[in-house]
Amino acid sequence: DRVLSLNEIGKLYDSCSVLAAPLRDFTRILMLSGQRLNEMASLKWGQVKEDHIEFPREISKNNKKIITPLTSEMLDILKFIRKNGEYVFSTTCGSKPLNCFSKIKKKIMYTSGVENWTFHDFRRSMATFLGDNGIEYKKILSVLNHSDNSVTAIYNRSLDFKNKLKTLTFWNNSIKNKLKEYSQTYKRLVK
Repeated sequence: DRVLSLNEIGKLYDSCSVLAAPLRDFTRILMLSGQRLNEMASLKWGQVKEDHIEFPREISKNNKKIITPLTSEMLDILKFIRKNGEYVFSTTCGSKPLNCFSKIKKKIMYTSGVENWTFHDFRRSMATFLGDNGIEYKKILSVLNHSDNSVTAIYNRSLDFKNKLKTLTFWNNSIKNKLKEYSQTYKRLVK
């Protein structure tokens, strides 16, 4: 039930810098995208497109194909990952998906000082932050890839790409602005 504050998300994001590249990149993309842990951990290079990620219905929780737009922050991370093997985030040269979640959590919890959280809290915290900042419910539903069971959803087959991208960009910019605050505070302390 934990909702992390933007300050805590910023500390966790910043603390990822102590992790090895595949662990750091995975955790940051997970925070930025608000996607589910296992869907992102099993991400294959074939699912990464020019401006989005495609999760096939076979691996998605709601049994529907998921399209997640890539923000500029996510693209910046992905462009520096070496394409080794099938899986994007891997400690086995791409032959197996990432699965060392407790190791990641332990290290960034220690470095950040932010305790008592789970990876799923990133999704809840993003959704709560968006709601608290005036993002309408439908956009939050869409960016989390939750099913809309209304009658309208039977007719509206849009992937809602533009709204998802705009909402994720707002979330990513909020994290980026929090990191800038840390940087400015650090510079003032050093002077």
